[in-house]
Amino acid sequence: LERHAGLEIGALSFIPVLESPEALERAGEMAGASRRVVALVLGEKLAAARGADLPEPRQARSRLALAAASAGVSAVDAPYPKVGDRQGLVGEAQRAKDMGFGGKAAIHPRQVAPIRRVFS
Repeated sequence: LERHAGLEIGALSFIPVLESPEALERAGEMAGASRRVVALVLGEKLAAARGADLPEPRQARSRLALAAASAGVSAVDAPYPKVGDRQGLVGEAQRAKDMGFGGKAAIHPRQVAPIRRVFS
């Protein structure tokens, strides 16, 4: 891809999105897999999942944040699904920041400004 785009080899960074319990279990391994990995993102499916074989969302966030911090990369929280709920978005972004996340994914352009304010 880099060669095709005329970029220097090694110019692109990787940001794995963790969507499964197995991915969460291997978060530290993924974070340290390459110097090109700059962040880990908690996927929406894993953050919203419930069930006996899945971690509670706060536990999943904590595990991802710790794995990212241990590897020296950024942790990015899952997107907030309720596009029209600005107050809920800001609250969830603040909780993520308090847990050590360096950012939050967005699913709609209206979410970018509130997220930037929380993480700035």
